[in-house]
Amino acid sequence: MNPDNGFTPSILQSEQAVLGACLVSQEALYTALGALTSDDFSDYNHRLIFSAIHDLLSSGQPVNPVTVSTCLSKRHQLDRVGGQAYLDELIDCATSPDTVEFEAEVLRDLSQRRRLLEAGRKIANLAYDPAVTNDAILSQASQLLFKASENKVEEEFTPLTATVNSALADATKRFEGITPHTGYTTGLKDIDYLTGGLTPGSLTILAARPAMGKTALALNFAQFGGTGNKPAVIFSLEMPAQQLALRMMSAQSGVPLSGIINGTLSTGQFKAVKQASEEVAARQIYISDNSSLSTADFMIKARRFKTKHPDTALIIVDYLQLMTAGRKYDSRVLEVSEISRTLKAVARELNVPVLALSQLSRAPESRPDKKPQLSDLRDSGAIEQDADLVMMLYREDYYGDNENSDLVDSKADLRVAKNRNGATGVVHLTFKREITRFVNFGEE
Repeated sequence: MNPDNGFTPSILQSEQAVLGACLVSQEALYTALGALTSDDFSDYNHRLIFSAIHDLLSSGQPVNPVTVSTCLSKRHQLDRVGGQAYLDELIDCATSPDTVEFEAEVLRDLSQRRRLLEAGRKIANLAYDPAVTNDAILSQASQLLFKASENKVEEEFTPLTATVNSALADATKRFEGITPHTGYTTGLKDIDYLTGGLTPGSLTILAARPAMGKTALALNFAQFGGTGNKPAVIFSLEMPAQQLALRMMSAQSGVPLSGIINGTLSTGQFKAVKQASEEVAARQIYISDNSSLSTADFMIKARRFKTKHPDTALIIVDYLQLMTAGRKYDSRVLEVSEISRTLKAVARELNVPVLALSQLSRAPESRPDKKPQLSDLRDSGAIEQDADLVMMLYREDYYGDNENSDLVDSKADLRVAKNRNGATGVVHLTFKREITRFVNFGEE
């Protein structure tokens, strides 16, 4: 079909059949309202009629030809849609309640086709505009296509009754020990106990000074956390994928990373590493190791990944300050603020927890105890503002001025400095330096 002939994908007979069924059958009415929105109707008059039907039912009033006619009349729309005569015509076109679900699916598919056409027109207009950058075009195109790909009915508002009942059900499961955590579990029980896990739709910041171990901890979350081996994706701007794989193999096998890299392994150690490689490969962990990542690139890749893997459980960015906003800003602070907002927006849009690693400024090193604070987040206060959870990693031996600095295993403190949905506090961990793995404090 020629895209320039003005064709609009629609089947008016199906729209009439569904609307007519809604007017005469309560079963058909509930099926249609559960599957369609007014935007799924191509004919504007049909949208008005369906909106009236929806609003009548939502307000607790009966839905029948008389009440719909009255509602449209009060809105000064009855004559616009064809009057009572057209409502009578719709009744004659009514399909049986058993086939409403099928007709609704047809209308949803056609509605999606119209959204795709509209997205294509908007993308074409953007491409013709010389004032719009390629990154901006790609970002908006990705968002338009992602929205067009969604084929479901979403409630604009959620009644408090439903929200309270859902929250009570979750609380009951946690009380009974069925579901102890609300979000992605980290694999470290004390962190999960304090935070409840990484909540879907939330932005978590894991901050530390360089070489403190934040990449190792994030990898541990992906490797040993979660339930059901659901997909996790890592955007690694600092390390290539192979280095991350070696770290995970070391953490899994318990064989020192240096030995794996240098090849100085015993036969038993090599066997353990080989076994560990199979276990690591079985995890659904995906890595994008492009060292250049703009906000537009991130949005496009994250949406594409979620579309391909609907059950995505975790997105990791290592690390925030290496990203770019894709356009010039007057200051780095403004650019980092834009990056932070993008990370939060993607988390909300995809309903997936985003864990972003962040550098700290040098401020902790000027304090006697060297311990980090929220004000140490580098480049922008927007990071603290946008984050739902801020965790700060600190190891006393990092500074090499105490008697434990040469120990292979060292104590680490993970300070939960901000928790929008719970308590703050400090979690004590043990960092097994040789295998780049954090474990619960006191565990071997």
